[in-house]
Amino acid sequence: MRMIPVEAHLFLNHVPVIGLIFGLVFITIGVSRALPQAMRAGLQIFVAVGVLAIPVGASGLVSAKLLATEPWLDANAVGTHQLAGIVTVIILVALAGFASVVLFALGTTPTPSRAMMRAMTGLAVIGLIAALWTAYLGGGLRHSELHRMTSPTGSSTERAATSSLR
Repeated sequence: MRMIPVEAHLFLNHVPVIGLIFGLVFITIGVSRALPQAMRAGLQIFVAVGVLAIPVGASGLVSAKLLATEPWLDANAVGTHQLAGIVTVIILVALAGFASVVLFALGTTPTPSRAMMRAMTGLAVIGLIAALWTAYLGGGLRHSELHRMTSPTGSSTERAATSSLR
């Protein structure tokens, strides 16, 4: 039962990255072709990504606590991944808030201004970069054997012992 939050985090952490990519595609198409439906779809995706980023971050914090005593997990790397995850969640929640305000404003104006959509796109790109960086750091936690194999200080005996443990 102990692994369920860890498995949930490993499953959920893909949602923000994929959602941001889809949202950016819709926003780009909507702005370039002046399609308000595509812009609205992109904004709705950003709201969903921001809302879903919260359980992703929460499951990551729970997973870190559950795995804190595991000998194969580098505590410093976990701390770096946690910090990146928290920053990413903050950015994505801000993106969701901004997208919500724009969606609300769309009730009174048919299309948002280009400047507003550029700002939205910029924040979404920053969110995507943060999410990708966090995912990269998380992948390094999961595949820590790769770091030891390329380490100039690790002996071949250490590498063989580490590989056989997996």
